[in-house]
Amino acid sequence: LSHVMNPVLVAFATRELPNDELGRLSGAMAAVGTCAKLVAPLLSAFVMRRTIDGPFPSALYLVAAVVTMPGIALAWFVHPKEAPDGEAENSEVQSSDSEGEGVLS
Repeated sequence: LSHVMNPVLVAFATRELPNDELGRLSGAMAAVGTCAKLVAPLLSAFVMRRTIDGPFPSALYLVAAVVTMPGIALAWFVHPKEAPDGEAENSEVQSSDSEGEGVLS
């Protein structure tokens, strides 16, 4: 899933950030990804070792859902910033249509 998600996240970020901030974002995303790749196997092994023989052997799935929830909450509440003048992103298309270009009659 990360092979599909990472390019999409980078595309969204490049659309929202100025060009001089993209390097910082790339470094931060690489650092978070590296930390996640380090912590995830350790956490899953710890949970499996503690719960596999107990009354709730599928606790790993519950822990994975709980760990994922903050990311889902952030994605739900973060909204793209508006254009400086409050104009829509496709204002050029609207202005060309009002001049009569590209309008079918």
